Amino acid sequence: MLTRTLFHIWGPFSIYTYGACIALGCIVFYYLILNHPKRPSIISEADAASLFSLSILVGVIGARALYLFGSYGTISSVQEIIMITNGGGSLLGTVLALLIFIPYFLKKKDIPIMPLLDLISIYAPLLQAISRLGCFFAGCCYGKPTTIFWAVKYTDPDTLAPLNCLLHPAQLYSAVSLFAIFIALYMAQSYIKKPGILFCLYLILSNASRFLIDFLRDDREFLNNDYTLLSIHQWIALLLIIGAGIMYIVILRNQRNS
Repeated sequence: MLTRTLFHIWGPFSIYTYGACIALGCIVFYYLILNHPKRPSIISEADAASLFSLSILVGVIGARALYLFGSYGTISSVQEIIMITNGGGSLLGTVLALLIFIPYFLKKKDIPIMPLLDLISIYAPLLQAISRLGCFFAGCCYGKPTTIFWAVKYTDPDTLAPLNCLLHPAQLYSAVSLFAIFIALYMAQSYIKKPGILFCLYLILSNASRFLIDFLRDDREFLNNDYTLLSIHQWIALLLIIGAGIMYIVILRNQRNS
């Protein structure tokens, strides 16, 4: 049975699947970054540890902030705002927050920005894919009703999805697509030498995945209820795709001119 509680500890304390998956994703991500052969020439282990720990905090705040922005009409208490382990976060919010924070941190520490962003971009989709599994069990980011044979049904009232109806497993669609992006970028790193290209590809592919899968989600939020073609998250994803596409073209032109 799909449930957002992994196991109960005592009283009000439980370990939630959503939080556990994010923690697992972060551990895997950090281990792979730290042991990548190019990491020592880009960033020291001490700076990597500082960047990682601060990025977790910034990423969680960004994820929660964008989720609350899109769900402002359904939040009824302060407890709902702060209980992030129960589910309810936007991976796109995490990406936006880290796109602001990481370059600032790297510039302050005088660490080469593009080479590290390329390195992060290889493993970021894997982190996101594992986190999406937490969304699946928590019931957040749920899909639209459907009759397809692989549809899922939530019966635990503790989950965030509608109960006792067949839904698209939109979270799994996202997890599978992000894992495929990780495999593609991991294989491409041996062939792409220009700094910044992997980062651009990550932004384009991951946001294209979000843009398309959002059409199958049933928890979409819109800027205007009279215009419901594209959600808030799709507009943001579209802007990131355009921005990354422009950056990609600029990098290629500079490479040809050099």
